[in-house]
Amino acid sequence: MAERPVFIPLQGSRELVKEAYFDIKWNSGFAAVQKKKNIMALHQAAAQSGYAPLLEISSKSEEKLGQHLSAFHLKVHESGMEEIRLEAAFQGSKVFERGGPFTDLYSAEGKIAKRDSRLQKSGRITGFLFNGFSFPLEPKTIFYDWLYINAIYPHREWLERLYVYAGFTDIEFNPSKSINCQARSCALFVSLMKTDLLHEAVASPQAFIRLISRYEYHPQLRNGNPQKGTKHMEIKQYAVNGKTYTLTLKQNLNGTWEAAGYDPACNEVMRASEKASKRDAQFAAHVTLYELHNIRQDQRSEQDCDKGWIKIDETRPCPHRDPDGNPCPGTQTYRAGRPISAAGTVTASGADTANMKRRAGWECSEDYPEHFDET
Repeated sequence: MAERPVFIPLQGSRELVKEAYFDIKWNSGFAAVQKKKNIMALHQAAAQSGYAPLLEISSKSEEKLGQHLSAFHLKVHESGMEEIRLEAAFQGSKVFERGGPFTDLYSAEGKIAKRDSRLQKSGRITGFLFNGFSFPLEPKTIFYDWLYINAIYPHREWLERLYVYAGFTDIEFNPSKSINCQARSCALFVSLMKTDLLHEAVASPQAFIRLISRYEYHPQLRNGNPQKGTKHMEIKQYAVNGKTYTLTLKQNLNGTWEAAGYDPACNEVMRASEKASKRDAQFAAHVTLYELHNIRQDQRSEQDCDKGWIKIDETRPCPHRDPDGNPCPGTQTYRAGRPISAAGTVTASGADTANMKRRAGWECSEDYPEHFDET
């Protein structure tokens, strides 16, 4: 027996996509006939619960429409290249602790890109970088969904025929081992199209993240630790020093809050967490961008750098050139921006500059303004 999901697009619901799971007799083996038996078993089980008709989204689908919607057949636009395969874009955009993104994979076949050894040898994944935008890790499928929806968006009018289906499946998808699924992304596409939100969703990555954050759309691994499930999530974006950062605030089922975001000073994801009993729900309101991305000066100066943090007043040779084109003789010193006040004065409209002593970054001793490396 095996448990497999059906993804059902919802209209007028905060979930956007419903996941219904069914136990089916599993026919093992790689032969196409075995795959089709499993698809039929899943669709029959779902029909008994009222979910019919269904469309299989994979190369194993009985219908041409389902085959064409397989991610291995889809392409996305990448600046600098005409079009690249969706799977290659997804794999090549991964950023890890010790490497990435591996953009050379953009020109590879999807299956080859997926098997590249660097994806397993570069440490923990910290995010995705595509077309100059850093995608967060929460919600867990946000980048994959963005790629998939943008790949099929040009065919949106033709794809209105998807309205006749009660849900979508991908027989190759194992919900206990994987999180990204083309059938879920297809269901999300249909849900957004039915609610007239599709144009807003594809306007930009920022717009897509803001839109999804308004709903209770939090895909999780199946059979995971229920105490680590998500009860509530907020995704906020802040403009600081001309850059836009994404901050994810998540409340777990066990009562803890987590915050995650990109730390530009360390080029890695930094995470913070608090027990609800300490600061309860106000933790979300009090965690500001500068608390997360630029550690308070008195805390940061105590870091021992073995985790990659840059110490306050750490120095390095200036990597720039002087106005004559010669290597700059100056020395850069890392200066931290003053932490935001307890009231939390960083907002989506920008930083409260009155509460900042200076920008965070590497400051050149030769005082060339363009030699300030902002973080």
